[in-house]
Amino acid sequence: MLRHLLVFLAGSASAVFNETCNALDLATVCENDCNVILNECFANSNGNYDQMHKCLREHEDCFSFCPCHYHCLHGCPCVRDEETEEISEHPYTNKTYDCQLDCKEAFENEAFICMNDCHTSACNCMFGCEVFGYNCTETCADEAKACHDACPCGPLCPNGCPCDSFCNEAYNQTTLVLSNSPAVQPARLLKWVVTEQDMEIPNFDRRGAAVDGLSGCQAIYNGNLFVLGGDGTNTVWRVSDCGLVEAMWSLPDTWIDPTNNNEGEVSITWGGGHVCQNANHLKDDDQDGLMICGPNSRSKICMFFTQKEDGEFDWMSYPETPEGHNRGALADNRYQVRTYMIGGVNDDGVSHGQMHTFFPTFDSSQDYTTVGADGSPYASGVTDLTMVAYRRYMIVLGGQMDGAAYDGVHIFHEIDETWDTNPATGEKVTWKLLAPRHKLRAIAFDDRTINVYGGNHGDGTNLTYIERFVNQNEQLNDANGIQIFPDFSITEQSQQVSLESYDYPIVFKTLNTFFGDCNGTIIETTESPGTLWTTDLNTATENFTEWTTDMMTGETTVVPTTEEVAP
Repeated sequence: MLRHLLVFLAGSASAVFNETCNALDLATVCENDCNVILNECFANSNGNYDQMHKCLREHEDCFSFCPCHYHCLHGCPCVRDEETEEISEHPYTNKTYDCQLDCKEAFENEAFICMNDCHTSACNCMFGCEVFGYNCTETCADEAKACHDACPCGPLCPNGCPCDSFCNEAYNQTTLVLSNSPAVQPARLLKWVVTEQDMEIPNFDRRGAAVDGLSGCQAIYNGNLFVLGGDGTNTVWRVSDCGLVEAMWSLPDTWIDPTNNNEGEVSITWGGGHVCQNANHLKDDDQDGLMICGPNSRSKICMFFTQKEDGEFDWMSYPETPEGHNRGALADNRYQVRTYMIGGVNDDGVSHGQMHTFFPTFDSSQDYTTVGADGSPYASGVTDLTMVAYRRYMIVLGGQMDGAAYDGVHIFHEIDETWDTNPATGEKVTWKLLAPRHKLRAIAFDDRTINVYGGNHGDGTNLTYIERFVNQNEQLNDANGIQIFPDFSITEQSQQVSLESYDYPIVFKTLNTFFGDCNGTIIETTESPGTLWTTDLNTATENFTEWTTDMMTGETTVVPTTEEVAP
């Protein structure tokens, strides 16, 4: 009973949330404050169910008074005293969430980049017009004005980032792609927002982080990029500018069943096919960690990693999942504060298609819940698939079913627990990849886009192109801040960028500030003026690279400098 109660209330606490408000950073701060209050309330409940219910109700109310939530949909400032014009205190956290800067001060750099982006598009548009194509020129000018209006602090985005058409992460993001099998390929920086860009990182040291065609998994923790296991040694690799560096911590080699301490320590290995994800389960003062499941030696095992305040690294044994998830998929959804996992193989090699959620309760045997069994498209079993959390939904793509690669793309609504169904209309949707694909990787690139990388057709022939699905809806939320069911009915194929032999690729979404200065060669991936930088942790220096791009010739001028980092 407690399990179902947690699912329902955790979902409704964030049910009304305006992702286009002007204070998303303050929303996160406030939500974390509410989560800490919930933890303290649970700790003081002494297992009393009535008190625990009260904790959850107050947690829902606490969220509702945070910036961007129900009582403060437009963000900062939330509530002002009508007489003093001062911001009122939050009724639960007793804090005020003050605006930091006005829009033009806060987003001047983003507005500048957006304006240059509009100019570039306008120039390209006009260059395509015929000599006497006056109507064409006029259309380009109109499009340029519309582009400017949509920039941060413009008429269509008065509160600044994120805007529907800009600074919703896409422009400022690049993907770093590492291969795993069947052959080690160069590390690549890829960007596909308007145009496609592809750059290799020279001399990128792989350190052999791949084994027998099954990869280690990928995760981001405390701002660092990690590849976990996959080389047969339980090693964790941190992604640096010029290669993979062995991390200060490693994957655990033992697991203890928290539901049966009599079994003692169980030896485990992470040879490949395991799945992992940055996760937060409202424990340890709302501290983020890494959840990893499906070691190849015992596929039902899951563990959770955190770094303590004293700097020590800690692995926590979680109960076994109902089904094994080696060669399955895992994703963490922050709206539900739950980790989702689907598909994979059990220790006997038999695949399944079950979806489970994880949320720690007071009874470890109730931590996992099977969801989505009704109408599941994966009832016959699925492996080598990929899954991403997109707003209130889980998007599952590709995989291998019944011995063949699969082209299906399915959406799971985590509140209604339905597959491929618009909850507002009851309409069924059918989305597909351009071709059957397994051993693939997908990421939510921004608030509208899902990118798909690597994999093959199932017969060993590679899929070299990247696919992307762009939400076709004009708005992401309705007038009340409720999320609109996405439309991923159209997929696009890259024309210039290709990935040959990238099965189980490692794909990270990074900032444009990622450097590839490994042999005197500077890698930069953006088309507008700006600055890239990287920090050499060994020499305590920062390398700044300023560049300008001639919009007429496309020629880029790069000026590198070096400064010492303050201790």
